[in-house]
Amino acid sequence: MVWGGISLGGRCTALHVLGNARGSLTAIRYRDEILRPLVRPYAGAVGPGFLLMQDNARPHVAGVCQQFLQDEGIDAMDWPARSPDLNPIEHIWDIMSRSIHQRHVAPQTVQELADALVQAPGPDGIPGRALKVCADQLADVFADIFNMSLLQSVVPTCFKETIIVPVPKKTKILSLNDDYRPVALTSTIMMSALSAFNTIVPSKLVTKLRDLGLNSALCDWILNFLTGRPQAVRMGSTTSSTLTLNTGAPQGCVLSPLLYSLFTHDCVVATHSSNTIIKFAD
Repeated sequence: MVWGGISLGGRCTALHVLGNARGSLTAIRYRDEILRPLVRPYAGAVGPGFLLMQDNARPHVAGVCQQFLQDEGIDAMDWPARSPDLNPIEHIWDIMSRSIHQRHVAPQTVQELADALVQAPGPDGIPGRALKVCADQLADVFADIFNMSLLQSVVPTCFKETIIVPVPKKTKILSLNDDYRPVALTSTIMMSALSAFNTIVPSKLVTKLRDLGLNSALCDWILNFLTGRPQAVRMGSTTSSTLTLNTGAPQGCVLSPLLYSLFTHDCVVATHSSNTIIKFAD
């Protein structure tokens, strides 16, 4: 089962995937795993006037769940026995369902399904969609964080953490090296992407940047950003020990193509006036 909540004004909950190891979703599980830990604080965050909109699923209308909502002072919308399901969140379930079915390799485990649904959050546990949903509220906060980071020429280590998740390129896996694509999950604040530029030597890059005229503070920030980066590999529910990297551009960062282009800008020079060299980072 997948559960999530939306409301007027853009507030939403994270998605929660419940496995079947404990059997089907009963009223007791719904109360203990959804209503108590998720709906109750969600209702408190929304504030007065919160009205829970469910449907006529058996766990929703069971006595123990109705009693819990009553005890907590949470009002639920009445649903006539044979009313059509007009819950707006059904549109979200439809979008997610189509997204899952369009994947080249379907999720095989509960963890893979959870990662696919929330687009695999990075080490901070914050899904990328949080930026879109809370953009107005987070813009000033992120601006202050980045300005302070630039001012001090220091990137906090927690922002540089990366988790590499091997994603199958094909249904039948024949080679661990060739049939998996390493997808990097970074902190949401550092903006995830799917690029890797492991040949960059930070000290040489910074020297080139200074030669190009970048100010020292920005060069120091980039050097700090590229060094001391904790990285681990996650396969299913198992995560490797952490290795600290001091070379390459961080996998999973939108800065990587730009830094790589600047690092290689002087690698190839046209030796004849009729030759045109065009370089790009893929």
